[in-house]
Amino acid sequence: MSLKNIPIVYKILIIVGLLSSILIYVGYTGYHSAVTLGAAGQDIDDADGQALRAARMNQTLIALNRSQYRMGMDASQESMATVEKSVAENRALFERSLNDLRSGADPQEQEMLRTVAEGYGALVGNLEATMAKARTQGGVAPTVDQMAVIASVKEGRVLVDQLQQRVRALADHYDQAGTDMARRGQVMADDAKRIMLIGTIAGTLVGVALGMGIGHVGVARPIGAMVDCLQRLAAGDVGFTVFGLGRKDELGAVAETMQVFKSNILRNREMEAAAKEQEQHAAAEKKKAMDELADLFDAKVAGVVKAVSSAAEQLSSTATAMSSIAEETNRQATTVAAAADQTTANVQTVSSAAEQLSSSIGEISQRVGHSSEVSSSAVERARLANEMVRGLASNAERIGRVIELISNIASQTNLLALNATIEAARAGEAGRGFAVVAGEVKTLATQTAKATDEIVAQIAEVQASTRQAVGAIEGIGAVIDELSQISSAIASAVEEQSAATQEIARNVDQAAHGTQDVSRSIAGVTVASAEAGQAASQVLAAASGLGRSSDILRTEVGSFISRVRAA
Repeated sequence: MSLKNIPIVYKILIIVGLLSSILIYVGYTGYHSAVTLGAAGQDIDDADGQALRAARMNQTLIALNRSQYRMGMDASQESMATVEKSVAENRALFERSLNDLRSGADPQEQEMLRTVAEGYGALVGNLEATMAKARTQGGVAPTVDQMAVIASVKEGRVLVDQLQQRVRALADHYDQAGTDMARRGQVMADDAKRIMLIGTIAGTLVGVALGMGIGHVGVARPIGAMVDCLQRLAAGDVGFTVFGLGRKDELGAVAETMQVFKSNILRNREMEAAAKEQEQHAAAEKKKAMDELADLFDAKVAGVVKAVSSAAEQLSSTATAMSSIAEETNRQATTVAAAADQTTANVQTVSSAAEQLSSSIGEISQRVGHSSEVSSSAVERARLANEMVRGLASNAERIGRVIELISNIASQTNLLALNATIEAARAGEAGRGFAVVAGEVKTLATQTAKATDEIVAQIAEVQASTRQAVGAIEGIGAVIDELSQISSAIASAVEEQSAATQEIARNVDQAAHGTQDVSRSIAGVTVASAEAGQAASQVLAAASGLGRSSDILRTEVGSFISRVRAA
């Protein structure tokens, strides 16, 4: 449903209802949080009570263990009566606490209580056995039976310690559960405060936004539009559509009333327009009769005047065109004469330049021929240098083979010197001098081997350099060959250019003769155009006089017709 179909009072109630709903939601959130926190508090109290019961169960176990020690120390009838009474009270207290804890325990707690009950059953069995042994002993002297009681008491102490650990774990569980519940309660309280705060702020913002929206869109803006329509209607403006027609609220009724006022104004204006139209019709009939009379006179006289005026205008236009053409012809003839003179001078300049170009091309042809000869000589010299470098590379390879042979000889000499040294060592004093000579020979062989290695390295570098030189010289030869080919092509092009230059010189000479003929013809055209301009000026003067006379006649006829139509 649209807002325009809702009464204003209902629109206000919508805003109030929305704000009330927000307040109810915030109140319910607070109440629910309070109930939840109350339940959490009760759970915390229960957990604290259960932890307290577990602590008291530990105290009860301590009391039972003390009773056992008392039986071991004093098994008299008076002491046993007191011990039995204490044991019965503490057992009842422990069992009541155990049953209370079982009533509201969860599965995990039930398992823990089961282990406590098992330990308690073992302790009760030990207590009853100790009490039976103490009754049998019945004294305070350390007899054999009393030693059995003390052993039973020690066994009970172990059972009590184990049971205390289980009960302590149960107490810690209840204490931790209370702590967790308190923490969850704090989280719930924080969530409740956050929800209430956010709900309050969001509800306020939504309520204000919706209130402003409904108030502006559903009430204020429609009323403003209605006021604007009323002001335009009061000013006599009816060229608008009344705002609010078709609405189902109070503003719709106001719009219907305004539409009635607008219809009445339109009806009055239609009646005034009809009366004014009748007056205009009578005046139009009178004017129509006078216009017919004026049109009859205008048809008979104005046609003649128009024909004369048209002829005068056409004659004037023709004379003006002839005068302009004559002037333009004279101006163009003068320009052409000047251009012809300039062309003659330019043709002569071009002829001189063509002769100079022909001479320069001949000189270029001679130099290109010389350049071709130099390129051929350079190609031949590069070929000789290439052959020389290749011979150098071949010699370097042969030297390398000789050096390799020397190196092999040095290696064999070194081996022989080594064998001689070994033989001299075997000969003893007799071979000492021979050993010295063999050592010198070995040293010389070693030096020879080193020298041959260095020579081999140098020869390898020389061979690499010669290979590079061969490649470079071959590249230079290729470049020189290409330069020779380019020089030949340039020579051919220069010969063709020389022939073309001679043809240009011949054509330029013919153009010089043609420009002289044009100059003589232009002089005759200039004289003829001057005579045509004088004749056109005379025709223009006559046409201007005829045009002025026709204008005077048209003015007088127009004035007469205007007076007739205005009557």
